[in-house]
Amino acid sequence: MTSTLPSSSLLSSPGNALQDLLVAPDIVPGDVVSYETCKQIYLYHPLGARITEGPVSLAMSQKREVKVPDSPAEHCVDAFNDEWKALSGDFLVHNLLTVSRIYGVASIALLVDGMKSNEQIDYWDLPELNISFNILDPLNTS
Repeated sequence: MTSTLPSSSLLSSPGNALQDLLVAPDIVPGDVVSYETCKQIYLYHPLGARITEGPVSLAMSQKREVKVPDSPAEHCVDAFNDEWKALSGDFLVHNLLTVSRIYGVASIALLVDGMKSNEQIDYWDLPELNISFNILDPLNTS
């Protein structure tokens, strides 16, 4: 009876993300870590999501006080809070900070319905525009 050993190609390429993390090079301060390694740590490490999202969730859970100096304070603050809720500002900030903690950098893009991405936005027209935002990781930003 003969035994067959796995080919060397099977031994050199682990089959799942956990094995990829186990054989990844050590990460020391100052190292440049690959996009894929950052993503795997976030998705597959037992504490990956907790470490990246935990501090952001804690900070975002705290009540914030908005003040607008030299203005009719109640009206401005109420208008700001209404627009913040309409845009889901807490959700956007949470996602932006989480992606930044995963990859080291993140971007947020302002999108306007009906406008091409290369057109200049007149900021005085913003109240009438239908805007949305997109959170981008470094791979999508580049």
